[in-house]
Amino acid sequence: MTAPVGLIEIEETDAPIVSAEALAARPVRRCKCGKVSLADQVQHGDQVCRPFTLAPARGADPYPAPEFTSRDDQGDGTDVPSPVVKLAEKARKAGWRVKAQRSRGCPPNSGTGAPMAVRTLHALRFTNGYASAYAVHDGAGWSSIMLWGRERAWFPGASVTDLGTYLAEGGRISDAWVAAIRNREADKAARGKARAACNRGLHAKAVLSSGRWSCENCGNSWGAGERAWRRPKVSKAEAL
Repeated sequence: MTAPVGLIEIEETDAPIVSAEALAARPVRRCKCGKVSLADQVQHGDQVCRPFTLAPARGADPYPAPEFTSRDDQGDGTDVPSPVVKLAEKARKAGWRVKAQRSRGCPPNSGTGAPMAVRTLHALRFTNGYASAYAVHDGAGWSSIMLWGRERAWFPGASVTDLGTYLAEGGRISDAWVAAIRNREADKAARGKARAACNRGLHAKAVLSSGRWSCENCGNSWGAGERAWRRPKVSKAEAL
């Protein structure tokens, strides 16, 4: 999961969320798969990753302190994104206790741990005595969602649509439901890798018909004697 920064003041039994204070005080603990975590181990699908410590480079600037954290004044709620408000209302109607919090700071890059641009993060925590969840919105979309409960280990693979189902069912979801999400995300990752290969001109599912190649993955085609389609390079000036 992509861990939020400075969002939630948690008890020992709550989800392992990285705080900005923790990042500033000590090196980031990071799973070998690139996911940030302070837990002893974290499971991503069927893979269990153990964290290791990335020591800060010599002479590196300290991690920037947040502008405000979840323990500071949370404001009047007028700047909360509409999706966050709607999700909180939906959860309350389904009988969940909802706690809303926010912070503003620099989330860590999921690959390097380096501070990214300043963002305001809005978090919702849900609990009903049997199951729990949290969701983090970074202003552009849902950047982190976690489900867990008395009979369910940490599960970070859900989408906000999946979270809606989870809330509607009171957190009482089956192993088959979780497995279907894992399979869906694995298929999505595989399609992403296949499309990335196509962009480089490597087409695993290219078929020759009537003197032309066509790729089932990306939908592009080219002549039998032509160079395989690859994504054209666009300069920064052209992109602007």
